[in-house]
Amino acid sequence: MPSMPVLDIKSLRSVFNGQVFEPEDAGYNEARQIWNASVSKRPRVIARCSGLADVITAVNFARSNNLLTAIRGGGHNVGGRALCDDGLVIDLSGMRAVHVDAATRRVRVQGGGTLGDLDRETHVFGLAVPCGIVSKTGIAGLTLGGGVGWLIRKYGMSIDNLLSAQVVTAEGKVLTASGTENEDLFWALRGGGGNFGVVTSFEFQAHPVSTVLGGLVLYPRAMAVEVIRHFRDYMMSAPDELTAYAALLHGPDGSPLVAVIPCYCGHVTDGERVLEPLRKFGSPILDGIQAMTFPAYAVAAWPVVSGWQSQLLEVNAATQIARRRDLGNCRTHQRAPFATFRRCSGILRRGRRPGCKRSHCISAPRTAVGYFVYCSMDGSGADKHAP
Repeated sequence: MPSMPVLDIKSLRSVFNGQVFEPEDAGYNEARQIWNASVSKRPRVIARCSGLADVITAVNFARSNNLLTAIRGGGHNVGGRALCDDGLVIDLSGMRAVHVDAATRRVRVQGGGTLGDLDRETHVFGLAVPCGIVSKTGIAGLTLGGGVGWLIRKYGMSIDNLLSAQVVTAEGKVLTASGTENEDLFWALRGGGGNFGVVTSFEFQAHPVSTVLGGLVLYPRAMAVEVIRHFRDYMMSAPDELTAYAALLHGPDGSPLVAVIPCYCGHVTDGERVLEPLRKFGSPILDGIQAMTFPAYAVAAWPVVSGWQSQLLEVNAATQIARRRDLGNCRTHQRAPFATFRRCSGILRRGRRPGCKRSHCISAPRTAVGYFVYCSMDGSGADKHAP
């Protein structure tokens, strides 16, 4: 086995303002933990950056030493791409600042920020950026992967609301990518692949969202086919302000359930009328729909999962899924498994970013109409979350 090249870590530390971790250092094991604790990799060096200058220093160090490099933003990627073995991890988790320009409704967030960080700061001004569904998700990986969330049917994906990005290239240069500057790089970041550089900050268009109407409506699992069929038909004509999921999940006592999880981002009074057919269907064992702040909803509404698999199915497959033995009648330990169904339409079907008249303005890959099905199939009972 070839020996590892000698690295001059001392010189890196001398010009690095953040923290540098090697395997023998205190804090190394904590620094290499990510959300999916089933992923365990041992980087040669972890460089936790304090700002842009540190990112440039880390990129130059990796290039000079020909090191395999991974970028950690929020560390939420299930596949564990935030880590690598025997290489360098450029850790942005210390860069989480959010700046909101209320006048222009523009928001800049650093590459280590999470959805929770973003929601908390934008809510002060009665604004929200279309992001994901789990508040601990990193904004960087979510956005560069598209970004599906609670506001998607009204305001599109996260990537559709990206106005510009600050990028450190492999040469250590700092570039701004936008619709008017380094346009090819901006196109590439919005669905063209990966490895174009380290995105150190994102500028988003925010929207007036403060209070939403939503929560859980729960039914016994025996009603899964009827509930999901009604959900499918109902969402065919639902207004753009409503994004909703149907889910096969389990209660705290392990009882199998089917749920509808709506989020209405328009006026609450209108939402009460819109959600009435959902709430009155059948005989729910719980109707937890209520008005709440958007940050509170983002934290409370989504069940925690222990392992992910995913697949995409057409609209008419929804009721078939409910009959599948591995999902409809699955046995569970605590939080797994579960499956969710969501209709992709609204602004996505029309293929345009809000306020944009160009039919080609949405560049990220997407499915116009269909159901995304997220399935946790881990029946082992092992908790794969990092502490």
